[in-house]
Parts: sequence; structure tokens; C-alpha cells
Amino acid sequence: MAQKSTCEQLEKRIKELEAKVRERQKYGKELKVSNDELLSTNQQLEAAIERANRMTFNAETTYIELNQIFNTAADGMCVIDREFHVLKINETFSKLFGIKKKQAENKKCFELIPGIECHTPGCPLTKIINGESSPGYDVEKKTADGSIISCIMSASAFRDPSGEFYGMVLNFKDITYRKQMEEKLRELATTDGLTKIYNRRHFLELSGQEFDRFKRYGAALSMLMVDVDNFKSVNDTFGHDIGDEALIVLAEIGKNILRKVDVFGRIGGEEFAALLPETDLNGAVSVAERLRQAIEASCLQTDKGTIHFSISIGAAQATERLNTMGDLLKATDKALYRAKENGRNRVEIL
Repeated sequence: MAQKSTCEQLEKRIKELEAKVRERQKYGKELKVSNDELLSTNQQLEAAIERANRMTFNAETTYIELNQIFNTAADGMCVIDREFHVLKINETFSKLFGIKKKQAENKKCFELIPGIECHTPGCPLTKIINGESSPGYDVEKKTADGSIISCIMSASAFRDPSGEFYGMVLNFKDITYRKQMEEKLRELATTDGLTKIYNRRHFLELSGQEFDRFKRYGAALSMLMVDVDNFKSVNDTFGHDIGDEALIVLAEIGKNILRKVDVFGRIGGEEFAALLPETDLNGAVSVAERLRQAIEASCLQTDKGTIHFSISIGAAQATERLNTMGDLLKATDKALYRAKENGRNRVEIL
């Protein structure tokens, strides 16, 4: 009996020990799981902090880069809200219009850089607010010193990160130099280099357009052909420089006598022509006489003395018989030849 009792106690003790071992193993597993979870959470937190720092850095870098691009852009740029208040201008805009950034604060765009498109349906900002597109187009803007510059102005919508309409970005490309070059090229292509009136090619081109209108509407149309008398002797006696001055004087007097609607050009060495819209032959002769008398009364002072010169003029009117530009030119040329034959310094008609 004593031996059986001892065995039972021993088995009970073993079971107690086994229970403690199992309990400790379970605690160890639970502790390991908690440590793993904590490690995972810390790693996730560190990763999230790293991402946040990276995003902040990228945002700051992007802002710096965008600000740098904005301020160093070759075109003038201006950010405006939907109420037309100027929010920001870049360095090029400031230099282009002579406006400092502080001067732009609390101003509306039409106060800062007024233009003919302001307060009209053609205003690009109004178009954008109304949901329309606004392609770039040429405008003239006044700078701070009062000078006028030519620009290509374009506008685009400006939205916040959520896509909400916030305002607009105006872009100004300075094309003043290009416009000046275009005007110079146009002048070279259409005007006589010496007298600064139309050259032969452009005179004939414009005259052809006027002749087409004459044929369409039937209004009177006349032409004058003008030639300097004895021009060769002027060049031989006083030199070609004085001869050129005589041509310039003739052109200036002609511009003062003729109307803006008249077409006046140099079509040869010392030969000029004037097309007179809505003018009959009597009116043309009257204009020719005033021109002839003005030239006769003029003079040139030179080192070799005072020069007086005269002109001969032929006049003709477009008719059913003279129904092409070529016919009218030939008729005025014949009338001019007649004036030369009959003694010069006179007006003849055909």
C-alpha cells in the first residue's frame, strides 16, 4: 500500500511539472508573437515616416523647381484669380511691363495692363470663366513708361489639387521686335527706297485693286503720269545727289497735294504716277495743275546755285474704251508724251 501511494504521488508531481512546462511554452509563444507584431508595427511606422519625409521633400523640391521655372521663363507670366485680382507675376513680366511685384499687389489685371480686349466678350479670362477656350492672339499693351509693346497673349485655367477652378495664368510673349522687322520688310517690299512712296510693283498692285472696284461699281477713276523735265541735264550739271534731292522734293509735294485714298508711286527713274479714285478727268486735271505749279514754285539750294525745275503731266480717265489697267497706263503715257512735245511744264489729257 505504501509503495502504491508513493507511485501515485510521483505521477501527480510529474503531471504538475508537465502542466507548468506547457504553460511556460504557451507564454513564450505569446511573448514571441507580441514581439513580432511590435517589430512589424515599428517597421511600418518607420516606413510611413520615411514616405512622408520623402513626399515633403519632393513637394518642397517641386515647389522650388516650379518657382524657378516661373521666374526664369522667357515669357511674362501673371497668375490671376477668378475675380481678376493679380496674385503673382514673374520676373519677365516685371521687366516686360516695367512693373515691380509690389506694384502688382491688390491690383486687377485690367488696371495693371489695360487693353482694348478688357471688359469685352473677347477678354480671354472671361472666356475661360465661361468655360470657353482662349487661343493666343496678338495684342498691344502699354508699359509703365507709356510705350506700346506687341505681345501674343494666351490664357489657361489654373486649378487646385482637387481640380477646383481657382484662377488663370496669363502668358505674354513679346513680339515687338518681330513686328518691327515685319514692318521693315513690308516697307522694303512696297516702297521706293529713295522717295519713300510706293514702288512700281506695289503701285501697280494697288492700282489693279482700285481698277477692279471701278469696274464693279462704276465710280470715276483717273490717272496722272508725271515726269521731271530735262532731268538728265540736272544730273549732268549738278550731280546725281542733287537729282535725287529733286525727286525727293517732288515726292513730298505730291504726298501733300494728293489724298490718302490716292495711290502714288515712283514707276521709273524720274517718272511718277498717281491713281485718283472717284475722280473724273476734270478733277484729275485740277490736281495735276496744282502739282505742276507747286513744283514750279519750289527750288533747291546747292553749292552750285539755286535749282528750279518743272514737270510734265499726262492725265486720262478710265472709260468703256479704256477698260483695263494696261489701257489706262498707255493712255496717260501718251498724254505725258504729248505734254513733252508741246513744250513741257504743262498738263495734257487723252
